[in-house]
Amino acid sequence: MVYSVPCFSGTCGLCVNCGSNYMNREKEYTDEEWLRRSSDLSKFLGKTRVERLTMDYNRELNHWCKKRGYNNPVDSGFAEDHIIVGNSKFSLIKNKHDIICSDSHCRVIYVSSHERINVTMYPTFPIYTNKERGISFCGPCLVRVPEPPSISKY
Repeated sequence: MVYSVPCFSGTCGLCVNCGSNYMNREKEYTDEEWLRRSSDLSKFLGKTRVERLTMDYNRELNHWCKKRGYNNPVDSGFAEDHIIVGNSKFSLIKNKHDIICSDSHCRVIYVSSHERINVTMYPTFPIYTNKERGISFCGPCLVRVPEPPSISKY
């Protein structure tokens, strides 16, 4: 990590020594902020690319669910109860939920989907959560090839 050189006066209020107003600081975002950022990202990607992402994701989700016999959180079939990625353990949510996958593409798909789909389908998606880190990923994102999403930046 690279930090700026501290000031000599000790009163600038901008450097690491004078205050916590520096760019390398970890910032916690609310769910509302993440959704707003995802909406902005969907505008950058454009309608065609978001539609292609949605089609690819739906294909991956269907394949993941069929392979494991997953129907909904209550009837999870042969889906793994826990998946370990690096040093983090993720647990499958076993009831209906209002959690969205932390992957940026999944969030773009969510904000681009119709509200009815968000209310009826998303609560039944296979979501794995890590309560220590406060992040959640859907099943297809955790088993993605060549590798799962990088969780160090969350």
